[in-house]
Amino acid sequence: MNYIELSFIITPFSSNTNEILTARLSILDYNSFKDTSTGFMAYTTVEKFNESEIKGLIEQLNFIDKKITYSFKEIQQQNWNQEWERNFEQIVIADKCVVYAPFHTNVPKLDYNILIEPKMAFGTGHHATTAMMIEHLLALDIAGKKVLDMGSGTGVLSILASLKNAELVFAVDNDKWAYNNCVENIERNNCDNIIAIEGDVNSISNDMFDVILSNINRNTLINDIDFYANVLNSHGLLIMSGFYVDDIPAVEQKANAQDLFLKKYLEKENWASVLFAEK
Repeated sequence: MNYIELSFIITPFSSNTNEILTARLSILDYNSFKDTSTGFMAYTTVEKFNESEIKGLIEQLNFIDKKITYSFKEIQQQNWNQEWERNFEQIVIADKCVVYAPFHTNVPKLDYNILIEPKMAFGTGHHATTAMMIEHLLALDIAGKKVLDMGSGTGVLSILASLKNAELVFAVDNDKWAYNNCVENIERNNCDNIIAIEGDVNSISNDMFDVILSNINRNTLINDIDFYANVLNSHGLLIMSGFYVDDIPAVEQKANAQDLFLKKYLEKENWASVLFAEK
């Protein structure tokens, strides 16, 4: 599977414009981003790339005081893996968890050491949303719990849940490349209580869960909250990210309609991560 690298230049540069564009692109299935000094790069599969959508998005947002230019190129799998090896640094979260790759040395021994070879799958801990989801998990006692990780990407959240003694973890992603990468990372971390599934919410409709993790994007999350509520056990927890702080009211409104209420939220680089539970 090959990917499109879409490079944006924002003149004059604005972090706010950066955030707006990346948020809108995430809705269009761009799941990996890399900041640059003049803008950012976004990645999606060749099959999902539509240049007309990009032109329409820029016209729709109508940044009057900003000039937005872009270019794109196709990236082969092997080139992408080489790019990760040049840029992927190990990351420590809350002094309890380290996410690292096979080529890293001098990895600290913490409570939870997670070995990830990310390839093209989303979720290494470097992005604010993944880091906050990890922070939520680190603060919870999930021993003996049944966990659902929707949009599992590399599997990093599922692996952490497994290391924290969850009874069973379902890692679900509808991207074949992410699914394959998740399976590989599960094996690397010797987690025998994780079931990886290539699919979507319809793949686990007959199961119930104590903790649901979903780090996707605003529109998908809002659309799926009804489903999550139906498969969440009494006194269960729903933890989500993939949207901005300004989007919390819209997410909260949909969750409240399912008798789930905001108990805690984290904020990082204007991204938000929320934890919902019954009253």
